Amino acid sequence: LYPNPTEQILNINFDNMISQGKIIIENINGQIVYEDFISFEDAKQISVLNVTKGLYIVKVYIGGQQKYISKFVKV
Repeated sequence: LYPNPTEQILNINFDNMISQGKIIIENINGQIVYEDFISFEDAKQISVLNVTKGLYIVKVYIGGQQKYISKFVKV
């Protein structure tokens, strides 16, 4: 997950190719500010231009199970 902190773009690299999954970004209040499905990808680039400044949690789900969680700061 980089760069962190970020102003415009958030990059996520996965260890392995993900055939089917979902990325969710939540603010610190648990509100979903971004949700997208991923299919046959080993990386994802997300624009965070429309997200207000603050701390966010990124969750990646594969097969309906949470496999990855991390935090980033939008400046």
